[in-house]
Amino acid sequence: MRLVPVSDQTPPAQPSDPQGQQSPPPLPPYPGGADGQSQQPGAYPPPPGAYPPPGSYPPPGGYGPPADERPGTVTGAAVTSIVLASLGMLLFGIVGLFALAAGDEFVDEMYGTTGFENFTRGELEDIASVIGIVCLAVAAVSLLTVVTATLSLRRHNWARIVTVIVAGGWIVMGVVNLVFGSPGGVLTIAAGATVMLLYLTGRANAWYRGKNAQWA
Repeated sequence: MRLVPVSDQTPPAQPSDPQGQQSPPPLPPYPGGADGQSQQPGAYPPPPGAYPPPGSYPPPGGYGPPADERPGTVTGAAVTSIVLASLGMLLFGIVGLFALAAGDEFVDEMYGTTGFENFTRGELEDIASVIGIVCLAVAAVSLLTVVTATLSLRRHNWARIVTVIVAGGWIVMGVVNLVFGSPGGVLTIAAGATVMLLYLTGRANAWYRGKNAQWA
């Protein structure tokens, strides 16, 4: 038997189609199919950058909080206003009622106190009446602030504006207290400035301009 050199051996020819051309070899199965099995030939995953199937898109506004959700700054400003205004309403209401209802006793408390030595009793009675009226007026404004701060949580923009104006009044009162030597003015200024910043910064302005905002 004659040995044929390796170089003389040729691979068998591939079957050809009727036109005389060789058909391409079949594509191998793509690994990594479902359940650890190979996918069918030609079943390739979508190319990078393809659109996800319907229903898999993120909600409008991305993955952050929804655009219509109330900002935390608004909640913080409203709660701070309600708490401080409630305390002011109770404090000034009690002092105002006491100054007007118990005029003589209130004058007796003032008479001889440091700062009132040079006033007559009649003048002290007038001062007591003014103090009572002013305190009741502040208590009424505090009650209004509780109402407007509550309505601001319901997206009433006018209520936010009124509450911000009242907070500005707290800053003025704090400055007056400091001028007269009362250290409590620092807390009043800080409270007013905090409420104004929370209502006017962050997402608060955009939230009040939203489609569900109420102006009345």
